[in-house]
Amino acid sequence: MERSSYNTSGFPEALAAVDAADVVVLFLGADQTTEAEGFDRHTLGLVGAQQQLLEQVIRAAASKPASTPVVLVLVNGGPVDVSTAVESDQVAAILEAFQPGELGADAMIDIMDGTSSPSGKMPYTTYFANYTKRYACAPLCMI
Repeated sequence: MERSSYNTSGFPEALAAVDAADVVVLFLGADQTTEAEGFDRHTLGLVGAQQQLLEQVIRAAASKPASTPVVLVLVNGGPVDVSTAVESDQVAAILEAFQPGELGADAMIDIMDGTSSPSGKMPYTTYFANYTKRYACAPLCMI
C-alpha cells in the first residue's frame, strides 16, 4: 500500500498481527510520492491513513492482557509529527531511519537487537504539528 493512501483495508490484518505479537515494530513515514525536491508537504503530520494506523496499533497493543511494546520506525526525508507516539507509554522506542539506503534494513535490525548502539544528533529540530498553537510565535518576515 502506498504511504500516501487513505486506504484502511489492511488495518484488520495489521491489528490481528498486533494481537499475536510479543513486540510490534511499525514502519511509517514518507517517500518520494509524498515529499521530494519541489514537492513539499504542507503539514508535519503523517501522510495518508498512517496517523489512524498508529493510533489503532497503540490502542490494540495496550488492550492486550500483557501489554505489548511498540517500536516506531520512521522512514522519511523531512520532519514528521509523531506526538501521538512520543506521548504514549505504549511506544517503547522511536527509531528515525530517514532515507536509509541499501544497507538500511541491516542497520535498523542491528540497532533494534542491540548489536549496534549508535549515537548522534538529529540534523534538524522536530516540532509537533501544533507547535505554533502551543507557543506564541511572531511572524519573522522581513517586509
